[in-house]
Amino acid sequence: MREEGPARFEFRVFGASLRRVEERIRGEAEWMRQEESREAYLVGRDEAGWSRNVKIRDGALEVKMLVERREGLERWRPAGRQELPLSGEFVAGPLGPDLGVGPLEARQDAFSLEDLVRRVIGTHSQLAVAWVEKRREHFEIGGCAVEIDEVRINGASLISAAAESEDAERLLGVMRLLEMEGLENVNYPRAIRRVMGMEVSPGQPWF
Repeated sequence: MREEGPARFEFRVFGASLRRVEERIRGEAEWMRQEESREAYLVGRDEAGWSRNVKIRDGALEVKMLVERREGLERWRPAGRQELPLSGEFVAGPLGPDLGVGPLEARQDAFSLEDLVRRVIGTHSQLAVAWVEKRREHFEIGGCAVEIDEVRINGASLISAAAESEDAERLLGVMRLLEMEGLENVNYPRAIRRVMGMEVSPGQPWF
């Protein structure tokens, strides 16, 4: 079943260290909770896959679609959730377009995560899977959700900070307060592509 929810504006940064941003968040925002997760992101090598966020966590595949860019923000809309195992009909139907590629081949009726990775993603030249571990601290400030994440992408360690809201102006105000203006907005699929060598980061030298 494909379900949709409200779209939200998001701003996210990644780095080996985000000390200044982290200090601002801890000093200005209200701490809410902490959680840990292990997720599998499905990413495309082609530019068409940049506007999709497809991941598997808690026994389900979740899809978000990028619907707008505004003043450095990205607006993402939840576009569906499918419990595992995935049906062959879903894999051969909407999953390929969700990943920015054509229809996928499904030779069985149901797909576990292992089936999906080995028999679909692993055999497609334009698709890859990334294993992501997150330790997330959630905060709230000015009506916006804010978080600080310790992230491991295929074993590579990064720090990420993010803020989100359904209201773009409110989010921009929180970004100014947290001194996040001027930083590059990098969503999870893009960060994963860079870690995996599928995309070159701005300022990266060519040899």
